[in-house]
Amino acid sequence: MENKENKIDNLSQKAAKGVAWGLIGNVTVSAISFISTAILARMLEPEDFGLFGMAILVTGVMQLFGNFGLGAALIHKKEIDDEYLSTAFWINIIVGAGLALTLIIISPLVAMFFNQPEIKWILILLSSDFLISAVSSIHSTILYREIRMKRLALIEISCRVLRVITILGCAYFGLRFWSIVIGVIVERVFKSIGFVISIKWKPTMRFCSKKFKELFSFGRNVYGSGFLNYFGQNVDFLVTAKVLGADILGYYQFAYNLPYLVKSYVRDAIPTVAFSVFSKVQDDKPRVVRGLLKMTKFVSVVVFPLMAGLFFNAHDFMIVVYGSKWLPAVEPMRILCLGAAISSVFTPVGSVLNSQGRPDIGLKFSLVKLLLTVLLIVIGAKLYGTIGVAFGMLISEMLGFILAFIVLKLISGKFIKFIYSTIPAFFSSVLMLFVLLGFEKMVLFQFENSLFRLMSCLFVGAFTYSMVIYFCFTSDLKELIDFIKKIVKK
Repeated sequence: MENKENKIDNLSQKAAKGVAWGLIGNVTVSAISFISTAILARMLEPEDFGLFGMAILVTGVMQLFGNFGLGAALIHKKEIDDEYLSTAFWINIIVGAGLALTLIIISPLVAMFFNQPEIKWILILLSSDFLISAVSSIHSTILYREIRMKRLALIEISCRVLRVITILGCAYFGLRFWSIVIGVIVERVFKSIGFVISIKWKPTMRFCSKKFKELFSFGRNVYGSGFLNYFGQNVDFLVTAKVLGADILGYYQFAYNLPYLVKSYVRDAIPTVAFSVFSKVQDDKPRVVRGLLKMTKFVSVVVFPLMAGLFFNAHDFMIVVYGSKWLPAVEPMRILCLGAAISSVFTPVGSVLNSQGRPDIGLKFSLVKLLLTVLLIVIGAKLYGTIGVAFGMLISEMLGFILAFIVLKLISGKFIKFIYSTIPAFFSSVLMLFVLLGFEKMVLFQFENSLFRLMSCLFVGAFTYSMVIYFCFTSDLKELIDFIKKIVKK
């Protein structure tokens, strides 16, 4: 009994450290990206960002075809051997080569679809990414399976720094959108090298069709769900690009960038760690419920005030960080802040479904959500432009409550407790907004300097939120502090 408890404590501590390093890595990478984008916003034009955004939409779709969900299947299995790993490796190599060739062939058609000739050459250059990624895909999966998030974070951070240096250097010499393309490829090459040298495993010339079918039988639903989720999360870019054009897409990307940058570092840091941990305790449903509620609470405590603050200060933020030429992105950004806050609380939900061996539920939900999202965004784009697109995304994110209800029922949890877990962050963030509104009406109205206004609101907002959490939700704060102590505990 004592050994079992020690094992559980070790797993909890490993999970806490994994989430912490995942967040550290993603926050640092996000900060680096944020700073570099702020600099690039003054060096490049909206059309440059729009052209690259169109190309990334296509490569993102192609990458989904190369997934097959094998990585998730390898993480879910309690025991794996070299034959499983080598089988998945060679499948990835074959598929990667096929996707690279396919992208080269269809690049002229994509350029015609968007009516942008430059996209053809961007896609041809980006096609190399499929083979590069395939070489290290199993190595990165092993790192995630072993919850070695510190190593992953260090690789991600160092390679993102290299990417930024490359992009800024190329932009300085006037390479426009090519600067971003070259930087992305440089990052991918060195990231793959980092993954490979971090794992001692090497592929062998072994392939087992039986084991591939076993992995794919689980992974296909994860793969299908991911495929549909990608379209659901990027259909706004696709519709904006096709209906409104490259320059408007550039504005929308800047509206989207920061809210979903915050969402993405939470999304990337937590689900894989959560999936690994939930898979190890998949039969202990009460423990899975507790883990889900705790993760939801901590995510909301971090994300809600950030999104509330950005919502309030969007205008000043845009002027200070990106420049006044990007002001058309302010109103869509405010709407997307609400969507990112709502979406963040559903981050661990998909991991629970996969850990329970029910990715099929996620697949069906993603299909229904995608259809509704497309309808909402197309209507919104035609009626209200980028603001309509942002509203469509907001309504789409709210559908996540339905999936959360289904998941809680699956693991014998109570949906009302899921809602209660967000109360500390929600209440504190709303009270912070009221204080900021009063502060602006009584003090800031006489100041026009955007930097001063932004910094003042940052200080007042952070102080207000901290005090509300401290005095009104003491037990939740203590729980968070204990969680942090577990992370740094040696």
